[in-house]
Formats: sequence, structure tokens, C-alpha cells
Amino acid sequence: MAETDVQELVELAARSTDGLAASRKWVVSPAVCRRYLAAAASAAKPGATAALPFLLRSARWRDEQAVDAMLEDRPLLNFERSLRETMLYEVWNDASGRPLMVERVGAWDLARLTRLVDESPEQVVRAHILVNERIRVRLDGGGGGADGDGGAFADGRASTADGGALADRRAVLVFDLQGLGVAHLACRSLLRLFGTLSSLDAAHFPDTVGTIVCIDAPRVFAALWATVSRLVAAGTRNKLLVYASTARAEACGALRELCGATCLPSELGGSRDHALPYHIDYGDRPGGVDTGDARGETAAWRSGGFD
Repeated sequence: MAETDVQELVELAARSTDGLAASRKWVVSPAVCRRYLAAAASAAKPGATAALPFLLRSARWRDEQAVDAMLEDRPLLNFERSLRETMLYEVWNDASGRPLMVERVGAWDLARLTRLVDESPEQVVRAHILVNERIRVRLDGGGGGADGDGGAFADGRASTADGGALADRRAVLVFDLQGLGVAHLACRSLLRLFGTLSSLDAAHFPDTVGTIVCIDAPRVFAALWATVSRLVAAGTRNKLLVYASTARAEACGALRELCGATCLPSELGGSRDHALPYHIDYGDRPGGVDTGDARGETAAWRSGGFD
């Protein structure tokens, strides 16, 4: 992607901030503009002029949803923290500094999760936005760029430590499907929620995810995927790697190669024993959620990785 395209979009956005509030600074970030240019190009609409409406829609949406204030919204932070225990997910960094999210979809208590979604649908969606915003901040500003240019995370990619080939720095999502069954297909409210969240991600958090890995996929996954794939953007579908339940060893090997063994739970072939989200204890143990952390981030997420 040419820097001239990025600069053109920044300048177009700067002339289009009328009516914007908190998103005025976000909309002119070079790192943000790079991602929206990449997303527009993936949709066969390359160039700053094509990316601008996409960018401005997200800016207005961010203002409407008060996304910039979410990282300091104590009730939302507490809700999202409790949601991890129900949806069985955790976010930290892999060995390369990429955001890594692991979610145990197959181990969900479907009755409990469905009840939560039915009772608090707006809060569940806002919690999802909060998690995405944490990842987005890490990519767009977490590389150390003081002016929000993304630093080492610019364009979702960064040079390797030795100055070698570029490495994809976008987030890695791992969905452990062990235990997935036909009951998942019957949870219509969860499928509707999945469609809502997928559309939201594509519209307002483009090009933040580089790879999606599904492991231990049973035969029923083919039926489930036939249902939900229509709700998933084509660009997202192209990032998906699926390993059958008979290929868990192969999947774990691929994850070690992709993310590094030292940051993976032992259940995924890594060297971290008793790790989230396989061992749920958010209150006390080191490496869990620091109860004194207002943002609800793990110590490893804040520091950039595990020792």
C-alpha cells in the first residue's frame, strides 16, 4: 500500500470531520486509514476516495456508541470480565506480540449463555465491542507511536526483529470446538448474535484479524458452518483454518509454529499449565485478571507477552 494513498485518505478525512465528536482524532490516524484502505481494496474498491465513506461511517458509529469511553466504563468493564467466565475466552499476546484470543466454543454452557444473551443482548454486544477496541488500540497505537501512527503495528504488520521479512501483526483468533454438538445448531439466539457481531466486526473493525484457527472441529461443524458462513464477510472466511477432531496434534503443531509454545496453554500444545481460559479463576491467581486493573486486562496483555 502506497504511503501517498494513506496520506490522501488522512487529508480527505481531515476535511470531513464536521459533526464528529470524540472520533475526530481517530478518523485522521494514519494507522486507522491504512486498515480502511486495505479493507476497501479487499472489497475491490481501492483508493482513498472509495475508503472515505467506509471510514466516516465508522467514525459516526464510534461517536454514537461512545467507543472511546468504553475503556474507562467501569460497569461495562466488569460485565465483560464476567462474560469471559461464560463465553470461556481470554486475550493476551503471542510470542511475536500479536493479540491472541482463545475461546472454548465447544465447552459453552449453552443454557447459561443463551439466558445471558436473551437477558442482556445490548451489554453482550457492547462487551464484544470493548474487546475489539482493546485489540484495535493494540494494533493502531500499541506499537509505541506517540501520535497514534501505530508504530510497529502500522498497517497491522511490522518488520521482524532482525529487519527481515515482514510479519503479519494482526490478531490471531483460536476457537476450540471440542464438545461442539447439534445443540449449538439449535441455539437460534446465539446464531443471530453471531451474525450481528460478524457484521459489526466487518463494518467497524476491518483488517484487525489476520488468522482464525478452529481446532477439534467435529462433523457437525460442517452443518454449523453452512449456516453461519453466509453471515461472515468473504475476507474473514479467507482467513479461516479448520482442523478436524482427528487432527488435534497437527493443529497444536501449527499453533506452536504460528504463536509460539511459551504463550499457549498446554491444552493447545503449549507450555503454559493451568492457564486461562481452560482453568477459570479470575480472582486470585497470577496471570489471571488483575482485580485492581480498571481495564480488565491480564498482566501479560499489558506487558506485551509472557516471560
